[in-house]
Amino acid sequence: MNSIGTVNETPAQYGTPVVTPMSRSRTHVLLHGVSWNTFERLIEETGEDRKALFAYDNGDFEIREWREGCVMLRNVSWDTYCTLLRETGDERKCRMAYSNGELEIMAPSGEHEDFNLQLHDMVTILLRELKIPYRPLGHMTVKRDHVKKGIEPDMCYYIRNYPLVRGLRGRELDSQDIPVPDLMVEVDIHNSSLNKLKLCERLGVLEHWRIRNAKLEIRILKDGQYERTEESAAFPGIRVQKIAELLQEPALDSYERLDAFQDWIRQHLRPKPPRRTGKKRP
Repeated sequence: MNSIGTVNETPAQYGTPVVTPMSRSRTHVLLHGVSWNTFERLIEETGEDRKALFAYDNGDFEIREWREGCVMLRNVSWDTYCTLLRETGDERKCRMAYSNGELEIMAPSGEHEDFNLQLHDMVTILLRELKIPYRPLGHMTVKRDHVKKGIEPDMCYYIRNYPLVRGLRGRELDSQDIPVPDLMVEVDIHNSSLNKLKLCERLGVLEHWRIRNAKLEIRILKDGQYERTEESAAFPGIRVQKIAELLQEPALDSYERLDAFQDWIRQHLRPKPPRRTGKKRP
């Protein structure tokens, strides 16, 4: 057993457990398939001032921190972040975001995922009712080597750039030669320590939605910077704030909320009757 942040001896096999003391903590994440070398590298890079507590056993890497909703590791190199993504694979349940040496690992709560899935269902209804071609890609890893930034959003969509990804499959979507998804959605229940807006700016995400404090914040990328706006570029003329209003309506079940949103969209799209003209009858 070693003290926090130090490893005195390297075991002959990964099966030898190495544990730092665990205290009560708000958030813990468990990563599978992590190599001993990556574990050692993270201990070295994050240093003795790291607030998170580590435990490692046979490829299972547990991280705990007294922080709501996520753990934050600092001074992590880009290479270590990429290695961690590769080793933990696509089936990993937690989500990672990386910028300027900061690695945020989030373990989504039930409340977070409930908001996220209902939000996705509403965006899907909106796209289908408007007959807009699109490609949803969930929380796929979006990273670009030239800016050394990466994120796994709550949801992301190709809408404007849909023609560029139509027909692409598997690892073809990971190519850095295609644009990043042009709409990213973030459900911010526990305020993130990582500035994901700046991160998405540098990645070139055209539109960013964030649900926070019962409101939908919309930002559009203009000249490399986000500008907050009330209207979505993806859905011009549609008051998408209705989504946030319905998500906060406690009297509605999930299916009732979706039905109400679909009815609202169809009513909005229904042609308005022509205005009557001419003189009134005496």
